Amino acid sequence: VKAEIWRELRVYVYVLTLVARCLKRRREQGGALELSNGGRELDFELRGTNLDPEKYRTSDHLETHDTVMELMILANSSVAEKVLKSSEAAGVSYNPCAVLRSHNPTATKKVEDILRVLQDAGVGSVAKIKEDALAQNEAHPGRRV
Repeated sequence: VKAEIWRELRVYVYVLTLVARCLKRRREQGGALELSNGGRELDFELRGTNLDPEKYRTSDHLETHDTVMELMILANSSVAEKVLKSSEAAGVSYNPCAVLRSHNPTATKKVEDILRVLQDAGVGSVAKIKEDALAQNEAHPGRRV
């Protein structure tokens, strides 16, 4: 970055950081789940072809990571709202022109494994997360979401 624009760039990044703080606070008040411990990120080491979590480690976390994350969440949410609105306007459950990702339901064992790792990492109470994840799988066993 050229030295002459550093001061101006710093102001813009600071403003984006303030916006991201507000976005994060709003998401947290809405019940967003934060999978981190003490402001640090969890990196998982996966093993085998099933990619089962074997161990984890923490990595340093910077507020700029939160800023980027919040802006990405905002962008994804905006696109999802646009797809939903265009679908409703067309009178369909989803817009057939939209490119959507489709995921198989998570295996119950994998949910239990990751929750055990999170609990061991001190991420706090995972009972509600487990209950919701397992209920979702049981309610829609063959559904791709």
